[in-house]
Amino acid sequence: MPIRTGVDVTSISRVEELLDKYGEHFKQRFFSLPEVDYAESRADTGASYAGLWAAKEAVFKTLGKGKRWNDVIIHHEASGRPRVEVTERLINEPYVPIPPEADWDCSITHDGGIAVATAACVWGV
Repeated sequence: MPIRTGVDVTSISRVEELLDKYGEHFKQRFFSLPEVDYAESRADTGASYAGLWAAKEAVFKTLGKGKRWNDVIIHHEASGRPRVEVTERLINEPYVPIPPEADWDCSITHDGGIAVATAACVWGV
């Protein structure tokens, strides 16, 4: 049963600065519509974007390469639990050592000006 993991730490203030400086262009370049809708619905919008950024970076580290920002989508279940979607276009890249049927998991947290996320996938169970 192969398993791969990734983790990322992101400064919330850095993401807030990018949001202030680039606004909608930044959101469209790095986040999907479900991610924007989620972050904009939260009282802690900057921290939410930073958490999403960290989650995507953690997924990229799990994949081992690449940064196709719009090919990794972090959804949120009704409970608030994040769920990873990796598009078929990305998972079928020759450099990706993870099969399309892999099961993904993710966790996001933030405190003290920092957002942290982990990502993991397992297959062949």
